[in-house]
Amino acid sequence: MSAYKISATGTAGKITQNTFNPDSAHPVLILDLDRTLSVKDTLLVQFFDITKRNPFRAAACLALLVLHGRIQFKQACLEHAINWENIPLNREVLEISSKFPKENIILATASLQESAIKFLNSNPQIPEHLKQAHVIGSSSHTNLKGKAKALALSKTLNLQKFRTVFVTDSKSDIPTSEICTKTIWIN
Repeated sequence: MSAYKISATGTAGKITQNTFNPDSAHPVLILDLDRTLSVKDTLLVQFFDITKRNPFRAAACLALLVLHGRIQFKQACLEHAINWENIPLNREVLEISSKFPKENIILATASLQESAIKFLNSNPQIPEHLKQAHVIGSSSHTNLKGKAKALALSKTLNLQKFRTVFVTDSKSDIPTSEICTKTIWIN
């Protein structure tokens, strides 16, 4: 599992234990994306947007879901991605994130990593400190949900070395909450 750091220019660079250097005086903040940072599920927003614009393409996306699984569905929806500006942000989560140094923020999501990066770079509502977040997301081989997210965070970034605050809305994130120092449940 790879993790990426978004630079000020919006390009992503791979992060590892060696390149993840948070300010040790502060906890690491780990944010979930869907229904946490974003008020809505970004995959569903993408799919409904595709459905409105091209019902046949939406049917093709659903066929991929049935025949090949969730990752292929996510990739098909991303190929026809929407205008990310229309997805509202959770003001409570923005307030929480503003209390952390930018180098200590990780966006860990079951959404495709590329989708999460596009969301951060394309949504003008995203504050500058979050545009600098480390991003860990699903890939063409791994759906980063449940235990897979906890494992990716543990292996990639060796979070046991840090105090961590995890913000999420989902019961599927219980494994990640178990490896974090503190969890804030949203909604």
